[in-house]
Amino acid sequence: MKKQTKFTLTLLSLMMIWTSGFAKGKGDKSITVSGYVHSYGNVPFNYPCLETQDGKLYALISEQFEKEVFFNTQGKKIEVTGHIKNERQKKAELFSAKNGMFNVDEWSYVEE
Repeated sequence: MKKQTKFTLTLLSLMMIWTSGFAKGKGDKSITVSGYVHSYGNVPFNYPCLETQDGKLYALISEQFEKEVFFNTQGKKIEVTGHIKNERQKKAELFSAKNGMFNVDEWSYVEE
């Protein structure tokens, strides 16, 4: 009985390790996009979105920067590097935009 339990636990552990490699998916590569920040929603529930030159709209989210940092960049072109958290989903999400949420790792101003 102990051998069977040990084997089952080992098998489950190996399966978890193997499947965790698929969890990252296609969104793992950092991308860089540039555009202008706009405020969407009503205060106090407004959130910053980045509108790119080709018309894509991403809600800006970040663990490193407060949303006020992005609100202060309105009217100036910025460049953000990070990951698209999710593409547009069928169900509406809070703080979501047309093309998903962009998780910002770093950002900078762009000289025009």
